Amino acid sequence: QATHKTSPQCMAAPTRHCRLAMPLLPCGGRSGCGRDHCCGGCFAGREEPLRAATVGCVAFAGLVGILLGYDMGIVSAALGPMQKFFDISDDQVELFVGFLSLFALPGCMVGSLLADAIGRRAGIAVSAALFLLGNVLMAGATSFAALMTGRAIAGFAMGLTYILAPLYVAEVSPAKLRGLLTSMLEVLTNVGILLGYMSGWACDRLAPASSSSSWRTMLGLGALPPAAILLGALLVMLESPRWLASRGRIEEAEAALARLVA
Repeated sequence: QATHKTSPQCMAAPTRHCRLAMPLLPCGGRSGCGRDHCCGGCFAGREEPLRAATVGCVAFAGLVGILLGYDMGIVSAALGPMQKFFDISDDQVELFVGFLSLFALPGCMVGSLLADAIGRRAGIAVSAALFLLGNVLMAGATSFAALMTGRAIAGFAMGLTYILAPLYVAEVSPAKLRGLLTSMLEVLTNVGILLGYMSGWACDRLAPASSSSSWRTMLGLGALPPAAILLGALLVMLESPRWLASRGRIEEAEAALARLVA
């Protein structure tokens, strides 16, 4: 029966095995540790293939980086048309820009609690749903108050994803690729910023300057990544084996671990 303690292998070889106390998983020796039960970290002691399940999980989590970057990059192009449409002052424009970071702070503080309470995958789904709601509210806003409400929701969701996405990618990635795949989130954030600039450039030239369709299209396109992330979290992504094991759901943790690295 699995027990909640660090395995002897983890204590004897901390550089090759996990350093954190966590439930022992019934691996049947598949990890190469020679024991019937071992911690998930013992899989780090051997070569771990990059399986399709891992690629799918990391790919959808990686969309978080594109989403964050797009939301930061699109603002520079959308501010001018929005200011004219709502007839707002420069101070209100600065408030709109700063709202994203202002509400991202409490999102970061809540992110770790949410990850432990409902799981990494479910947490990403919640943040994607909030991001989708915020971007849709901004794209369809008819008043400055509605615009700011959507911006606040999107900012809170951004804070959540800053915590949840790297944590999830780290826990589902093979040990030897963990650093590479986690750092890809930063690369994809820059890709998202570039996409935001390109989208703003295209919308500004295709839509009439006197209409609101230009900035609404820019912000509306920002709803596509969170919609894709939400579908991926519901249909493709696996829950973190480490979180499942920490909740005593050993059979589910073993099944997820087998699909990811076994």
